[in-house]
Order: sequence, then structure tokens, then C-alpha cells
Amino acid sequence: MYTGPPKDEPGRPKQYDGKINWDDQEALRRRFDEVDRLPDQPHVRVLTTVAGSLHFGRDLRVVLLIGPDEEEQAILASTDTSQPADEVARYYRLRYQIEFVIRDAKQHTGLAHCQARSQEKLDFHLNMSVAAVNILRLLAQKSECSLRTYRREAYNRLLIGRLFSKLGLSAEYDRTDSRIQSVVHTGRMAV
Repeated sequence: MYTGPPKDEPGRPKQYDGKINWDDQEALRRRFDEVDRLPDQPHVRVLTTVAGSLHFGRDLRVVLLIGPDEEEQAILASTDTSQPADEVARYYRLRYQIEFVIRDAKQHTGLAHCQARSQEKLDFHLNMSVAAVNILRLLAQKSECSLRTYRREAYNRLLIGRLFSKLGLSAEYDRTDSRIQSVVHTGRMAV
């Protein structure tokens, strides 16, 4: 958006200042205002401006996050032009955490496998999948491994118990035995 002095010529006032060149650091400094740094990453600068978008047909609050070497950039946008830049960055971070939970629920707890049609059953399935992901994350964190590794090891423990019971062996075994642990850790992935 053009923020300079009004022109002295007749006609419509200048509204736009031109395209944003994301590779030109000097132009970015001129067009963006540095407002802050990320609280948990003080080496990341937060710049912002209001820009018109032809694609969306409206003005956007554009937030630019620049890393310490000025090579890494993240461009965020909000349709609320009065929204503060730090709030836009915080909302995007929260949004990506939600994306990770949904991804994990699809991969590990069968979120996409529900065949129910009623809203109550779909809500219940969603809540149980997300709750299972949260529990799985806590258990995996306690075991110091990934979600996939913890799930695989839980399956291995179940398989060992079934094999013992099918073979008529005592299901009581020493879980700390190195031979048992080597079977449980089959397929363990590095963290």
C-alpha cells in the first residue's frame, strides 16, 4: 500500500506502491516495519506491512519472519489488517500444532477410518482419536522414542504375549530380560 505524500496532480490518489520483491532485502526494509523479535527465538526478526492482494482481491496484513542469516524467510498473512504481527505469528504456530495432531491422528489412531454417519458418533470418534494421540505422545515421550516406534513396540509386546499363550507357555516372563527386549525393540527407529 502506498503511504507516501499525496500527489499534486488531478485524478485518483495513488493506492499501491508496486510489487513486493521478496529477494531484495533493501526493498523489504523500506516497505516493511520491523516490529519485534520472536519471544522464544530472539534471532528471528518480525517485519510487517499491509499489502493489497490481487489474488484475494483484498488488503492483507503481511508478516515476514527473517532468520539470522537473512536467507530463511517465512511469509504469513491475515485478512484482518488491524491484527498485530506477533499475534499473526502466534496463531500460525498454533495452527501448525493442530495440523500435527490431525496428521498423527490419521497415521496412528485411525482418524480417517470412521464409517459413522451421525454427528454424535463422528464427534466421539474425533475426540477419541485426538485423545489417543495425546496419550501416545506422552507415552512415547516417557519412553524417549517416536510415536511410530512406541506403537511398533506396543504391538511387539502384544505379539509376544499372544505367542506365549498360544504355545501354552507361561505368560509371566521377565520384561527386562535382554532376549525379550531385543524382540520388543525389533523395528525401533532412531529418535
